[in-house]
Amino acid sequence: IGVTSFIDASLLYGSDEIIAHSLRTFSHGKLRRQIGPKGKSYLPNVKQATKECTVANDATVCYAAGNL
Repeated sequence: IGVTSFIDASLLYGSDEIIAHSLRTFSHGKLRRQIGPKGKSYLPNVKQATKECTVANDATVCYAAGNL
């Protein structure tokens, strides 16, 4: 076994082409985002949280990321 500097960032950037494309803006290599309180950037919310996340209702905050 060897030591590498490889970092698996698929949790954020996506592990397949469909998810990876859905997370990107295709402008200057940036990810999609939403602006929250005090101008902070957050990942975009999932539209149907009960289908994508383990939550009770769709009003619950659930962020879209590479692990969907």
